Amino acid sequence: MTARRLSARRLSAGRLAVALAAVALATGGPGVAGCTPGPRTGAPASSAGAAPDATGSPVPRGFDCGTAIESLAAPPDDYLVVDGDVAVPARLSPVDAADQGGDDPRARWFAKFGLIVRAGATAQLAVGPQWTDRAAVEWGSGDSPSATVRVPACPARDPARPWQVYAGGMWAAEPSCVPLVITAGTTEATVLVGLNRRCS
Repeated sequence: MTARRLSARRLSAGRLAVALAAVALATGGPGVAGCTPGPRTGAPASSAGAAPDATGSPVPRGFDCGTAIESLAAPPDDYLVVDGDVAVPARLSPVDAADQGGDDPRARWFAKFGLIVRAGATAQLAVGPQWTDRAAVEWGSGDSPSATVRVPACPARDPARPWQVYAGGMWAAEPSCVPLVITAGTTEATVLVGLNRRCS
């Protein structure tokens, strides 16, 4: 399958805004449809005992390479690939979000979708700077939602299937179009995630 890719040169002319869709893929790839967030503990967990970074660097707190739920040969066709290393859903319909309640005002509505990262690549995913008090992200751990997730260079579980799927998704105070800033390699892309909203 062929996934759409963004180049650093194309993005230098302007940041990308795409309305995200799909909570999960019904048939797009094994394991992606079953993505669910980890248990909410209310406090960040230690990364001690987490699978090691492929480069030997310390694993960012809260991200465990061992939490990959599936390995794929390539991202599904309806995923947008940033700099050849990170893939997120790219359909134009809203992502279903459910009211989870809770005490964190940033994390009331949750939209789940799998984050797909190439083994050995590092990445950062963060809510837009104007949204840190209204939205959060969570992948690769059972930690509390946060404004930023840093993905270390995780080793491949299966060299023939180098793309790793991590369960999680995005949180928001209310249904809205939330900017997700993805940094991979030299590329930075901003993708609008529509939680129960269609983003233009």
